[in-house]
Amino acid sequence: MRNLKLLFIIVLLFTFVINENIFAKELKQIIERTFSVSSNELLELKTDAGDVSVSTWNKDEISVKVFGNKNAEKKFEFTFDETDFGLRVVGEKRGSGFFNWFKKMSLKYEIILPKKFNIEIKTAGGDLIIDECAGELEMKTSGGDIKLANSSGELNCATSGGDISVSDFLGDCDVSTSGGDIDMNSVDGDISASTSGGDIFIVSQAGKLKAKTSGGDIQVDYNGMNDGIYLSTSGGDIKVKLPSTFKADVELKTSGGKVYNNFENSYGSKVTKRKFIGTYNSGGESLVAKTSGGRITISEN
Repeated sequence: MRNLKLLFIIVLLFTFVINENIFAKELKQIIERTFSVSSNELLELKTDAGDVSVSTWNKDEISVKVFGNKNAEKKFEFTFDETDFGLRVVGEKRGSGFFNWFKKMSLKYEIILPKKFNIEIKTAGGDLIIDECAGELEMKTSGGDIKLANSSGELNCATSGGDISVSDFLGDCDVSTSGGDIDMNSVDGDISASTSGGDIFIVSQAGKLKAKTSGGDIQVDYNGMNDGIYLSTSGGDIKVKLPSTFKADVELKTSGGKVYNNFENSYGSKVTKRKFIGTYNSGGESLVAKTSGGRITISEN
């Protein structure tokens, strides 16, 4: 009898979760607000959950649309404050409890703002997508991906459990993720990229590069003058492509693999199968690549 009661409770909860998740997929617009602003002001968005999509237009206005399922509509409270610096938006989840743990809340923000605008976004559990923005861009999510394209300014973004993708960006970037990959494509500016468990891929033509991963590979395709490159991984391979005119003081080291130096105009002062210390084109800023368990390969574009 006791086992039958336990089985009945499990079946009941399972049925409840299935119904709630079917419900959760049905998003509808629950808020639409428009605010007058000026270029170079600040959008602050802090939300307990939800994906965020930001695009731009040629208007001195911010449009905010919020989409959600029935659970989000019931449990979320939204506030909009016009500040001296721009607009502050807050999405807070009301209530807690055992059954709320099973209720999936689906939430999405769609925001359109002037092209030159500063952004500060924090979400506890969603993806962030930014397109054609220019300004100081700060983004954090605890459980989603970050994608940014066709933008400029200064970028600072972090995610605890997702991938980061940045393409066609003019400006300095500081990006980090605890468990995902980082893809930086056509970035013109200084790059600092770190991940605890993923791969790093960088295509750049200007700026200082610093990339660090604890458990993945690093691949760099660089087509500019050397401003300094530092690459480090604990458990992966490092591959770097450089122009033949690249000038550098070079340090390549691996503990468990081999170093393959295919740069033609190079001079090595200390060379073994696991080490190359020397210069490219008589020297310049530093090129440092270190790995504990992989190969290092340097080649020309």
